[in-house]
Amino acid sequence: MAYLNYTTFDNESGLSLSLINQRRSGGVEGVNVNFIVNYLTTEGASGSIPGTANSNQDGVALFTLTPSQTSGISSIEGISVSVDNPSISTQSLTISDPEDLPAIEVAVVGVNDIVTIISSFVQEFWQILLIIFISIIVMLAISTRALKMRASKRRAAYVELENAQEEIEGLLSIQAIILKNSETGIPFYYQTFDEEDDSIDLSLIASLTTAISTFLSELQEGAMGFETMERQGISLTSHRLEFSDMIVISKDTPPLMIFDQMTGSHRVIEEKFRDDISNPLMIQEIDEKSIENILASNGFKIGLKGYNKINKGKNNRLKNRNSVSRTIRSNLSLLDEFADITDEAMVPITLQSLMDYLETEGLNKEIASRLILVAYQYEVIENAD
Repeated sequence: MAYLNYTTFDNESGLSLSLINQRRSGGVEGVNVNFIVNYLTTEGASGSIPGTANSNQDGVALFTLTPSQTSGISSIEGISVSVDNPSISTQSLTISDPEDLPAIEVAVVGVNDIVTIISSFVQEFWQILLIIFISIIVMLAISTRALKMRASKRRAAYVELENAQEEIEGLLSIQAIILKNSETGIPFYYQTFDEEDDSIDLSLIASLTTAISTFLSELQEGAMGFETMERQGISLTSHRLEFSDMIVISKDTPPLMIFDQMTGSHRVIEEKFRDDISNPLMIQEIDEKSIENILASNGFKIGLKGYNKINKGKNNRLKNRNSVSRTIRSNLSLLDEFADITDEAMVPITLQSLMDYLETEGLNKEIASRLILVAYQYEVIENAD
């Protein structure tokens, strides 16, 4: 601040100008004072800020710098003041002594200031913050669900591979599969898999299962679910739903996992084709390929019982998948070798012939079974039709 005062007691002589750091009483009012503040920045550069102020009734002209003007200033190097008034005896003054110059205080943000800043920010942008918060919650929920599903699939795959030998042995035992109308016995899908059993009379078996189902239904009206009968080395397993039966003929009673696969795929088949199954004119028009796709998508790997081929391109990609165990990856080349052997001999690849080959190459039944199931899952083993 600048202070303008009288130099004599008669109040008529010249005025003097002085630079002061605190207010005084008495002085010359209404004089325009020019200020120049010289400074150094925190980066070492010099600069100046000009300004003006009028003296008040106490003779004080106060020049205040705004926060934006002081941003980046490390020190005040000098202050100059001047007036353009001939009645003032001293027209200009400059001070540069550090002891007379105001010090620069570094602003320290306190806890209360931080709370105030945060509160103001929240009040201004609460809608955006709410959207961001909800988005984060949704993303976390989706991520958590995805991780749980992935872990569940891994556990399911692990359990499946743990029971790989049991599943492969169950598939090897299957000789035929039939789907038929549960009331009329008319079959709408059937497949046989063993050459020596081509003489199986499917119509006779279908009639036999119809008779069994009728007899059991009389004992328990509306009974649905599994029925199993074994005669002379043949196991006949029937799964009944409202409109249809799924019948699996095998050398041995299927393991529980085969029962589960039958149940899941049968329910989907009946749900999709129930109108056709109930219509005698449409039942024979049911697409066999659609049924086979449903069986495969529900884990019933009956496709392995047909004639197959090895897809070497997919096998090469599978060899580089880190999610597959090293034991499986190190033996995938055996599939390529077996494909070359069967191509040269012009014979089809069957599940039994593949198992026999893997065992002759030194793999035990458990590892061979796991290898086959993984290769089938990743479509390295494909249907040759």
